[in-house]
Amino acid sequence: MEPGSRSNAPQRSEQWTVVEEVEEQRQYAVQLFLWLAPFDMGVSQYLQFTMVPSQENADIYEIELYVERVSGPVAFWERLNLGFMLDMRKQFLVWQTLKTDFQQEHTDTCRKVAVKMAEMETA
Repeated sequence: MEPGSRSNAPQRSEQWTVVEEVEEQRQYAVQLFLWLAPFDMGVSQYLQFTMVPSQENADIYEIELYVERVSGPVAFWERLNLGFMLDMRKQFLVWQTLKTDFQQEHTDTCRKVAVKMAEMETA
């Protein structure tokens, strides 16, 4: 079966979005707790994507990834994470091929979700 297919998809148990102001620039972060397939290996990890404005161009965001193994043997985690990271890389490459208006539509939706989640956390 292909990596990233439905049966190999990581299973999330939690997800939340954070919006932060750092040096008067907005940063967005998505934090996840994931179980990597195959699930019987017991491999889980914490993952955070942080989108930060580029120092060269504030209209372009860079992605920073933080990954921490939570459970499962290190050797399995390293092997399973390779497939997971390759799948994520494919998604970023697909993003670059999307038309600008479609990218903007997704960006606007993500911003609305991030703001709404931040409001829910402060309420």
